[in-house]
Amino acid sequence: IEADKTHYGWMVQHFVDNQIDPQHHCLLFGAASGDKQDGAVRFAKENPYTSYGQSIIQRSLLSWRVPHTFVPVVNMIQVIDDTKFDLLDLDIQGEEYKLLNSMRKVLPNVKCIHIETHNPVVEKQLDGLVAELPFLEIRAYPSHQVNMVCSQQIYCQGGLRTWLNKEYL
Repeated sequence: IEADKTHYGWMVQHFVDNQIDPQHHCLLFGAASGDKQDGAVRFAKENPYTSYGQSIIQRSLLSWRVPHTFVPVVNMIQVIDDTKFDLLDLDIQGEEYKLLNSMRKVLPNVKCIHIETHNPVVEKQLDGLVAELPFLEIRAYPSHQVNMVCSQQIYCQGGLRTWLNKEYL
């Protein structure tokens, strides 16, 4: 799922460039939600070629002045319910725990969860949540620190977590 139109187009093009038919996969345009049923949300409108941290704009007096567009809400529980998914790939700017916690009943339908994380608080929340689910952590690079990645020390501003569903091993 991707809420920036340009980035969504790049995602589709990536599939095409690698001879993968996007029509055979669930590539969604919109903002991921686990509780909102329909409608649209304000989404930051920035230069898609230089900014990769766009997110939903929270209601506040200041946020009304932020350039924005409206994107559809996609209820991920409805998307995944009764469907097997190979991969759930999320980069939702600190909202990862909130979304996955609301999706806990349907997460066993997902073979692999891959997430970019943005702060240590959310990372701890995710660790607690995933410990209650049938997943095995295969990758954990915490955010805002140096991690060993492929025998090299790399500073990770955004962290990375990958879990495999034990039922598919």
